[in-house]
Amino acid sequence: MNSEQFPSYQAYLNFQKNTARETVSRTLQFRQYPRIMSVLEMFFPEANSILLIGCRHPIEYDLFCKNYKDVTAIDLFDEGPITNCDMSRIYDHAKIGGRNYDVFVSIRSLAHCADFNGFLKGLKLHASLGIYCFTKAGFTQSKWFCSDAEILQSGASPALFQTTFAPFQLRHLQYQWNQEEYNIEFVCRR
Repeated sequence: MNSEQFPSYQAYLNFQKNTARETVSRTLQFRQYPRIMSVLEMFFPEANSILLIGCRHPIEYDLFCKNYKDVTAIDLFDEGPITNCDMSRIYDHAKIGGRNYDVFVSIRSLAHCADFNGFLKGLKLHASLGIYCFTKAGFTQSKWFCSDAEILQSGASPALFQTTFAPFQLRHLQYQWNQEEYNIEFVCRR
């Protein structure tokens, strides 16, 4: 966790819960889902089970249920189908850490990771095929950005992705700029 930003884990949880409330309208207006489904189909055509990381609203869960047989959604709070699980602690969560998923999917959530090494441990133990990620990146610390992952910096190279996510192989990396933000979309696969 970025210790300068949060005096305790509880402060981090409180911050994330407030962030979720403030950004729910952005989640509902997010228009990248058709593209995300297309990229997932391209790189993981055999996938059946999906773990949605940082799923802020049940609508995201419902969209994935239309395309996949087995969808589990996690965030730092319970809401309907969303299970309370910190992405940094997947590996030791009683329900989530007890099974494998074909693909981890992170949409605009990796920048909120309190312990990136903990996330990587869970990914490597519990993702059978790999990870798809679409995330904000490339900016200095702000109130929205908790992760200290080097891959989320604007100068991140493909080699850094390869090293970070080994034994998965980087298969797709795209940087996207628009008027308000900088995004990275990537796929790593076994």
